Amino acid sequence: SEMCIRDRSFKGELLIFHSKNDSLVSFDHAQKLAKSASNAKVQLVEFNSSDHNNYLGFNLTEYHQELKEFITKKKNNKSL
Repeated sequence: SEMCIRDRSFKGELLIFHSKNDSLVSFDHAQKLAKSASNAKVQLVEFNSSDHNNYLGFNLTEYHQELKEFITKKKNNKSL
C-alpha cells in the first residue's frame, strides 16, 4: 500500500503506470510516490495519450509490453 511505501518499509519492486494527462490524479502524485519508495526498485511508466479511466484503451500494447518485461525480469532474477 501507499503507506508502506511512504514509511520506506516496502523493499520490493514497484511498477507504476500513470498518464501525464490524468485529470483525476495528477502525474505529480505518481512521481512523488515513486520518489518516496526509496527502498524499492521503482519503474514509473508514463502514458501521454490518455486520461484516468481510458489509459488501457490508448496504451494497451505499451502496457502489456512493460508488464511482460517487468514480470519476466522478476522471474529471471529472483534476487531483485
